[in-house]
Amino acid sequence: MKEADASGNENSVFEPTGSLRVPTGGASAGSPFGSTQERPQAFEAEVFLLEPGTQRLPDFSKLTPTGKVYTETLDIAPRKFSDGFPGLTDRFEWFAIRYRGVFNADKGGIHLFKLLSDDGARLYLDGHLAIDNDGLHEPKELAQRVRLDKGPHPMVIEYMQGPALEVALRLTVHRPDKTEEELVRVASPPRQAGGKK
Repeated sequence: MKEADASGNENSVFEPTGSLRVPTGGASAGSPFGSTQERPQAFEAEVFLLEPGTQRLPDFSKLTPTGKVYTETLDIAPRKFSDGFPGLTDRFEWFAIRYRGVFNADKGGIHLFKLLSDDGARLYLDGHLAIDNDGLHEPKELAQRVRLDKGPHPMVIEYMQGPALEVALRLTVHRPDKTEEELVRVASPPRQAGGKK
């Protein structure tokens, strides 16, 4: 199954079971978290299983990833699990994903980033925490203005899904030289990103 994002493009994702199964294949794998097909201009993400009852984002350095996925954007609109969740089968709760990539500022100045999530999520830019939307909560959006110099900026997005009530993960930016906000897209692979480990 394929899942269209707000731009009419398609994103895709892992299909975890009890032990987390990550499908091979690309966009046809279908779902917004990412697919196993590596792409040059995409977030690279590690997937982790969480203990049931986890209340906050984990210390990722103490976890072993169970898979790796790639996606061009983070554009999962809020939805209830009762409405179905493309790409997730047996494992539909208690997992975390850490996305990495390089954001390119076409022009220096104030950039307004917005991070919508259910449950916890954090945005790091240049190794510094920019938005902290952690904890178990219903869909909630936080925004932060960040002054960026023109050029590349390593970014990390940490996300967790707790109990299966609702799910959401969306990252947008309003650039200083644009009139509208847009989905954040990465300029290069995370191997060049550095940032928070």
